[in-house]
Amino acid sequence: MLGSLRKILSGRNDAIVAASATVGEPPALVIARRVRLVGESDWFDAKSWIGGAPKLGNLPWPRDAKGKPLYFMAQLDLSEIAAAGRDQTAIPTEGAFAFFVGGEKLGAIVHVRQPGLQATPLPLDLCEAEEIGGDPFVDRAHRFGPATFPFWPVEFRRLSSSARVSDMDEEAIDRTRQEQAAEIAQHYRHRKYTFSATTSAKTAALGELPLYWLAAKIFAERIPRMRDQVVKARARGLGYVDTSTARLKALEAGLPPPPGQGRFGDPAKEKANSESWLAIGRKLIADADAHAAAVDSYVAKVQATAMGSDPWEFIPPEQAQRLDELFDEARSGAFEDFSRYLVPHSWRDYATDAIKLMAAGSEEAYARLPQLWRDHINSNYRLPSTHAHLMFGIGVDIQGNEMFERSEMRMVLQLTYDDMMYWPFGDNGAYQFWMPVNALRAGDVTKVQVTFEAH
Repeated sequence: MLGSLRKILSGRNDAIVAASATVGEPPALVIARRVRLVGESDWFDAKSWIGGAPKLGNLPWPRDAKGKPLYFMAQLDLSEIAAAGRDQTAIPTEGAFAFFVGGEKLGAIVHVRQPGLQATPLPLDLCEAEEIGGDPFVDRAHRFGPATFPFWPVEFRRLSSSARVSDMDEEAIDRTRQEQAAEIAQHYRHRKYTFSATTSAKTAALGELPLYWLAAKIFAERIPRMRDQVVKARARGLGYVDTSTARLKALEAGLPPPPGQGRFGDPAKEKANSESWLAIGRKLIADADAHAAAVDSYVAKVQATAMGSDPWEFIPPEQAQRLDELFDEARSGAFEDFSRYLVPHSWRDYATDAIKLMAAGSEEAYARLPQLWRDHINSNYRLPSTHAHLMFGIGVDIQGNEMFERSEMRMVLQLTYDDMMYWPFGDNGAYQFWMPVNALRAGDVTKVQVTFEAH
């Protein structure tokens, strides 16, 4: 069956290549993370990559109409794109396109004609990753979590598809998407699930879960947020007290409700309800005040245990047990209200993040990963778990994107949900960059339109 499908696809490829040369449609290119090797000296000198920071040369970081900096997603070399598309991509071949998201227009493309040798520094007023659909784990305030999305050099692989969606009916579009997926699967291993170190250790014969001190440092770096939860709980309690007190005073005085509050109903029920919220508010304040010092002490214990070690060293069993005990303390009754929704099921879950960050990290970090784990990531995690990152071709249509119906528009780039990149994008969402075909051929990136859709 698979052999027959490959023959069919191979035959279609020749026909579509000939057709694309006639109609000038750019062939679809799948974008995949490159295989990484230990000692690869030019890894950080890649010409095309996703995540990390751009190399804009002497160009300024793009901002929206309000002056807010956009968030960098990818920089793709135009000569590499042209080579992969066999010069049928209908775009300029000089320099690179840098792709950003954010702002009222949802993003922008910058044509970088002379990329710099060094990464462009991040703007000090750059938003956090959550604002553009990224994972809150990406936090510039922390040392051991990523300050940007992980840096991953990429490669391009040409697909057979080069048809315009606007020229196809719904059945043909679905069929072509399936053929794209089947062709991608010939070259890259498809996965259904997000990366989990625990699951990989069990199912891929990789041995015991590798617990690096980096995982403990990530735990120790995030646990201080319990202090923030104490402050927020107290502020929430004060809000309840102020609101319910004002409401009770107005009720007792026979006055209208305070500004911004709903109208009064039955006086007895209103009184009981306000008194209930007053009690809740007072309890929140009392609990926050009672636990503030204990939370401070707990945070200090975690940091004293985790912060002083080499992040790429394995954690000794006795220290891992100590961290288990400390983590259980965070989930105990005394602290549960301040750690809920803040920490995972176990601090050992941060092993997943540690391995992902080491795989995309410094040369030293990558070399310290066991060979089995490096091979596992290189073999199984070059693509997202659902839809592929694409240039041109037929992208995912989640909520009926009207761009698919506009005959003059071409999808230049699709970036989709990708756990290895910390791109949740809502619920399996996608950013797509679109340009009119004439603007695309001229390299007029000012005409770009960016769409975002999620389930």
